[in-house]
Amino acid sequence: MSDSTPHLVRTDTPEGPCALPRGRWGAAELGARAQWRVLQAQLDDLPAQAPLGWDLRGLQWLDHVGAQLLWNHWGRAWPERLALDEGQRAMLERVARYSTTPPPPEPWRLIDQIDRLGVLVLHGVDHARHLLLLVGQMLLDSLRLLRAPRSCTLARCVGAFVSHGRHGPAHHCAGGFPDWCGAGLPHVAAAAPVRCRGLHRQYPGHLADPRARPHAGGHSGGGAVQARPLLRRSG
Repeated sequence: MSDSTPHLVRTDTPEGPCALPRGRWGAAELGARAQWRVLQAQLDDLPAQAPLGWDLRGLQWLDHVGAQLLWNHWGRAWPERLALDEGQRAMLERVARYSTTPPPPEPWRLIDQIDRLGVLVLHGVDHARHLLLLVGQMLLDSLRLLRAPRSCTLARCVGAFVSHGRHGPAHHCAGGFPDWCGAGLPHVAAAAPVRCRGLHRQYPGHLADPRARPHAGGHSGGGAVQARPLLRRSG
């Protein structure tokens, strides 16, 4: 056992028996399982009794974890004989001030256990239902894709991008965006060119054809609106 290992030494003094904590009583050392088991056995052999004194001046290190361990071992009361320095006393006083008594455990009742079991069963059934819906929808989508691969939205998107990259910017609509109508996508981007062409057919001469390429010096968007006022078509 090294000098830094937390341990206890019992000795006899003219005032009576005394426990001498030695080593480093910190979170890093007390967190080691092997060292904690040895120290716990030593603490059990030295219960906090009235004639037993404690001398902490030989400790190499003491943090709040070690102070809390000592305070709990003392029954959350100061020993009658205690020797320590000012830093150790301030730390123990701070631990004693903020230590709280844990609430008593709830009594075991059969009705509570049955209630908890019912809640777990209901949660499990709900998760199973959602999992069944997810797997069923994935199966239906897979069968639909196998029967009609061209109807898949993802396949249409990929086809539109491939077509756009193959034929260049000539397949752009008037607004500078790819013409999604050729891919058959039910999207606002696909409906916009169709709506523009419908307006051109409804009001010939007032709106430029969105399928026509812009004139030199014009903006990169669709055809420009002429200066003539837009006349409502009589019924």
